[in-house]
Amino acid sequence: GEAARKEWDTIALAQCIVQVDSEYARGQIRARGAQVMYLFPVYEKKLKEGKIVYKVRLVGDGRQHKPSSETYSATPSREEFLILIHLIAALDWDFCHTDVIRAFLTAEREDQSLLFARLRGSPDYWKIVKSLYGLRSSSHDFQSLMVKRLTAQGFTRLTMCTCMFVKRIDNEVIIVLSYVDDFIFTGSNRELTLIEVTAFTASTSCTAPIWDPEHVLGMDLHRIREKRIICISMCKQISKLRKFFDKEPRAVTVPIPTKDFIMREEDMEAKSEQDKRVLSQEERLKYMAMVGALVWISGIRMELHFSVLYLTWNTMTPRNHHLKMAYHVMAYLLNSSELPLILGGSTDIGIHGYTDSSLGTGPKGRSVIGNCIRLHPLSGCVHAMSGSTHTTVTSIFEGELEGTAKIIQGVNRTHNIMDELYQELSTLKAYGDNLAVIEFVLGRGVAKGVRHMALRMWYIREQYAMGRVTLDHVPGAGLVADKLTKLADRVQHNMFTIDLLGLGLIGISEIFDIAPHVATFKDICNNIQM
Repeated sequence: GEAARKEWDTIALAQCIVQVDSEYARGQIRARGAQVMYLFPVYEKKLKEGKIVYKVRLVGDGRQHKPSSETYSATPSREEFLILIHLIAALDWDFCHTDVIRAFLTAEREDQSLLFARLRGSPDYWKIVKSLYGLRSSSHDFQSLMVKRLTAQGFTRLTMCTCMFVKRIDNEVIIVLSYVDDFIFTGSNRELTLIEVTAFTASTSCTAPIWDPEHVLGMDLHRIREKRIICISMCKQISKLRKFFDKEPRAVTVPIPTKDFIMREEDMEAKSEQDKRVLSQEERLKYMAMVGALVWISGIRMELHFSVLYLTWNTMTPRNHHLKMAYHVMAYLLNSSELPLILGGSTDIGIHGYTDSSLGTGPKGRSVIGNCIRLHPLSGCVHAMSGSTHTTVTSIFEGELEGTAKIIQGVNRTHNIMDELYQELSTLKAYGDNLAVIEFVLGRGVAKGVRHMALRMWYIREQYAMGRVTLDHVPGAGLVADKLTKLADRVQHNMFTIDLLGLGLIGISEIFDIAPHVATFKDICNNIQM
């Protein structure tokens, strides 16, 4: 139909593939070992501006592609995006979003080997000239092109974040974040930023720049400039979880109840026959799809990290119990879908890292370490993680020491990013709830006969002595990272979520009091604004 013809015309107009004589192509395949790739259509139906839009994408079967050129392409972490959004909100910068139209088709192939394309059932051959979708090298080729264009405009690629670019003009700074074919431009001076955006879009086929966008990379953004905050939600992504339910899920107030955390096999055997049943292959694929969706959403809804970690531990041989817990997490999300992550709030920007460790609560008796970083004590976090140690540690002290080393590494990484972005910081602090570890690091203790612990100790001591970071003690109940290593009841989870997401900046003190009063994410922000 029309969508397929439009796709074919687009590829032909871009001269991505060029028809060649079939005998010539077959001769090159025989004599020079030229590769042949079959093309297949990918169909998409989506709602855009209230209308159903049908799209067709002609994609190469990359399994048949053996490139001689590089294929690596850097991908930004969610942390880099959140750091940038925090700066935009706190410093009251303007920002815009644009994306490159049919991005890969604009990039020349760096792989010089002959590559032909065919459609199944057709005797015709086409020579692939540009980076067709589906080639293993296309992402790398496109990123190389964008790096060249931004470098030509005077931007410098960051060492710490290779998808970020910065340009300094006198005392003003312009920053670009490249997320594959999506680009965010911002800076301390709107006029200078606009000049750079205009220069970029003049050399690249892009969508019209949208200033202060409300939707970026699958996330909903709402800005309250007078409070210097940006609220980030994933309402649309969360609403897609309803497809996994046959009926409306019941309202729950914690991701996973504390009584349902099962790590020992003997505890699983005590469950009902239905709960401990191993999932069928079809059910396992469904479980994997559910966990994959939750991993993506937890990048913003960070209070889910430990619950999602529990689900990922059991992807090899999931049981019906784990499937039920996945449903429970999704029900919690659907009951709290409007909760945002709040960034900004103050021009005072510093780095605050928090760490906690639990003993023997992971698989095979391993400990769980939870770390998070934010750029102001009251704002939401720009980074959070929960993960088990690589080996089994035999004391909480050792687990906490490893967590402290990791959070100092995280604080240093964030510091280096800020330094490359020409941002001054007021504070570099790490917080933990284990006073013995802090005393140990400060020199009031010695490690003997534990070389791996001593190495971490000396690393932390060196960083402290260099003035790179200071260490403070916070009681466990008041440490934001505490529930990144364990489940919580309703009251504890409520306090943890408000702290981690920075919800106090918009006056939220009870996360489930929101739902009866407002209908949407924007209503939450507008009600607080009034």
